[in-house]
Amino acid sequence: MLSVVDLSFSYGEVQALRNISLDVPSATIVSVMGRNGVGKTTLMKNIVGTLRSTAGIIQLDGQSIEKKPAHQRVLAGIGYVPQGRMIFPKLTVEENLRVGLSGSLKRKLVPDEVLDLFPILRQMRDRMGGDLSGGQQQQLAIGRALVTDPKILILDEPTEGIQPNIIQQIGQVLTQLVEQRQMTILIVEQYLDFVREFCQHFYIMNRGEIVANAETEGLTQEIIREYLSV
Repeated sequence: MLSVVDLSFSYGEVQALRNISLDVPSATIVSVMGRNGVGKTTLMKNIVGTLRSTAGIIQLDGQSIEKKPAHQRVLAGIGYVPQGRMIFPKLTVEENLRVGLSGSLKRKLVPDEVLDLFPILRQMRDRMGGDLSGGQQQQLAIGRALVTDPKILILDEPTEGIQPNIIQQIGQVLTQLVEQRQMTILIVEQYLDFVREFCQHFYIMNRGEIVANAETEGLTQEIIREYLSV
């Protein structure tokens, strides 16, 4: 589904990503982990196109997309939930969801199935985004990305600052998307219990490089101490 080969990126003279390679198979949930500042968000932004890589290949369904602008990558099938949610606080829930429709050539209305996944959005569709709790805003951000019916959903720290019951709900929704819609999910995540429960494979970054990857069962205490413990 998604393949990244030897991807590099620099902020001026500072090289932030060094020869990153990873594969995200269809209908799986793959996590990218690592301490703060190692390049995880920079990698996601390179994949979705808000940053342009200086070298390397990004393929979606076998088609190279690294030279495409971000809006064309959305049309190609990428949905993105950025770190910090980035919902519009002065727009209603309904209006926030409709913003996501700008990335679709086919859909003109918010699909009922998105509201079925997050019933709270249906209940609060006329409420301002800024009036929602953090967990509700995260559900709104995911819903906004889903209205285009993406092939792959990319989420950056979706459990950050979220209450445990909403974390579980988000994990269950992601699992449902994989099992029922064969969606592919790439997620930046620091919460180990979430990764162990919901992800099938992990990659760990350190200093702009991939330093470990395995099936989730291979996330050993040794790897955690070396690359994830603070």
